[in-house]
Amino acid sequence: MENKANLKYKHKIIVVDDEEGILKAIKRILRKLPCEITTTTSPEKGLEILKKEKPAFSLIISDQRMPEMKGADFLKKAKAISPFAIRFLITGHTDMDALVDAINKGGIHRFIAKPWEDQDFIELVIDGLRQYELVLENKRLLAIVAKQNKELEEKVKERTIEASRKNAKLISSNKELKENLFNAIRSIDSLIFTINPKLSQHGRRVSSISIKLGIAMDLSKKELRTLEIASLLHDIGRLSLPEEKSSDSESIEVSKTKDYISHPEKGQEILKFIPQLDTCSKIIRHHHENYDGSGFPDGLEEKNIPMESRIISIADYYDKMHINPQRLKSSIENFIKNKKISPDKIDRNTLIENSVMHSLQQNTFSLFDPDILKLMLDLIKNKELDYTAKIEVKPHELKPGDLLAKEITTASGKVVLEKDTILDLEKIATLNHILKTNSLKEPIKVIEYFGKN
Repeated sequence: MENKANLKYKHKIIVVDDEEGILKAIKRILRKLPCEITTTTSPEKGLEILKKEKPAFSLIISDQRMPEMKGADFLKKAKAISPFAIRFLITGHTDMDALVDAINKGGIHRFIAKPWEDQDFIELVIDGLRQYELVLENKRLLAIVAKQNKELEEKVKERTIEASRKNAKLISSNKELKENLFNAIRSIDSLIFTINPKLSQHGRRVSSISIKLGIAMDLSKKELRTLEIASLLHDIGRLSLPEEKSSDSESIEVSKTKDYISHPEKGQEILKFIPQLDTCSKIIRHHHENYDGSGFPDGLEEKNIPMESRIISIADYYDKMHINPQRLKSSIENFIKNKKISPDKIDRNTLIENSVMHSLQQNTFSLFDPDILKLMLDLIKNKELDYTAKIEVKPHELKPGDLLAKEITTASGKVVLEKDTILDLEKIATLNHILKTNSLKEPIKVIEYFGKN
């Protein structure tokens, strides 16, 4: 069974069920896997074990109906302790509320219906452990990148052929990145979303705005693809900042710190290990350059700044003006003062858009390329910035990689999947299972970031 499982690591699994017989049965079923299996009849004890055990558990399996605590509630608490662990819920066929609660509360990856076939159970566990190994691999790669970044900062002039060999080894170690570039981009974006959801959502909005600007500029399909990826990942370097700065919605104070100013260079360092993203990494390096040369990190000016970086700079500014209360308040106050208008005589949405446009115009020639900014203002005036291109699909048309533009609910109004969820095979399988007993409220709207051009 160990060879058939084809697992790279020895894993730890914890199973929580109030019935000793079920626990013994699961241990028997999984006895040939290369795993250390811990069982308990108490959810509270299970949480204590999760807190104390090192290394962390790879897989957490919980029954739903337990007198001490429901499985969905247990998985929610378990997720807070071990956010990267794979979580399975054991339910009865008719326990629909348990499924929905587990999806929303516990971030369930799979559910196992009673009764099960032993072989099916084993295969589900193996699939879950393989999924966890992908998480470990991503964490390992980021750790390697962070370590190499530090070494490069300390001794840039001593980069040698040996460093190049290590870079090549880093690339080849992740087969998915070599086989399918866009799967790699989705994987990186998903990782950013796991670590910092607000940062990921900001990148998605900036990417959507940038693409609209690129289309208005008649960029080629290849240029649009490069722009799409660079804008989606433009702030990846912020993951290296201290938590209080990386999670901040980029206040004016944070944006002036030395750590913050270094993030474009760190973003380039992270992505340059993937050869296909070399151009994107350079674009990311320069997305905070200003048109008048006052930006960072290199003080480039005008046409010396990559075109894509000039586009992202405007899209990034536009989005931050909307999501950062401090910046938005300042923009509105400045607009009202300059235009000498009464805010009571204009509706809130119009006031916001007019003040943001005014702020953009004030920075023409200083921060922004005037030609690109003119196209941006036209998009705003024509109300073409819906941030995302939403596509209506039927449930059977959903596919892995789709991003939900709105939440999916049952016909009765129960939320099944939240907005901004990236669909994978497991989530689609869960939706299909729910469809057997419940209808979903339509239309379903998704965003396709890749494969359209």
